[in-house]
Amino acid sequence: VGSSQFWATTERRSKRATTQHKTNAHTNTKEERQSEMGIADDVKEKCISQLEAEFVQCIDNSDDQCDGAKLDMIIVSKQFEGVSLLKRHQKVNDLVAEELADNRIHAITMKTWTPEQYEKKKSKAAAST
Repeated sequence: VGSSQFWATTERRSKRATTQHKTNAHTNTKEERQSEMGIADDVKEKCISQLEAEFVQCIDNSDDQCDGAKLDMIIVSKQFEGVSLLKRHQKVNDLVAEELADNRIHAITMKTWTPEQYEKKKSKAAAST
């Protein structure tokens, strides 16, 4: 898949995955709000708060084939600077260990980038369009 095709596909998936949540932050507890959110939104919130992610895209591509969610993720964080790809993925897996253990998540495909890597990928995609 070419980079421009990747970004076009990512954008289409993102639009499909966009949902609106009607919650009242003043009357609902954090746990109640999280239970009303989808698993993708819950994982996205964790990445933002615990990895200090600058950008997170988390798309739930679940189907009827399995019980848990199938997530496609892009996570951009300064915490990934100087960290191997394996260690980055381990950080994310540790973050969602509970969801993996109780089968709320069946599979994760992730891209874990530093802000610099993310900007380079965006520039390259823009240049090829």
